[in-house]
Amino acid sequence: MAISRSALNAEDYRISRDSWSVKYADSEEEDGNHTGDKAFDQQETTYWKTQEGSSFPHLLVIDLGELRTLTGLQILSRTEKGTPGAMKGYKIYVY
Repeated sequence: MAISRSALNAEDYRISRDSWSVKYADSEEEDGNHTGDKAFDQQETTYWKTQEGSSFPHLLVIDLGELRTLTGLQILSRTEKGTPGAMKGYKIYVY
């Protein structure tokens, strides 16, 4: 999973990712470009990937660094033909 271009605040402005961090990933491939922080690094060639064989569902907790009012979130799923890793579904929780 990758958060593609932006999270949007109440005025539909993109939120800087400079202070974002991963607080928890229940599973991640630590080799290569597949750790949890790759979900929001703005690179389409990297993505968060869970360890092969790990059981569903998966959880990735991202701290935005400060309180924000969000009005939207753009998500970029893998689109390469014949590759594993496409999201079956997702839920977004805001605390």
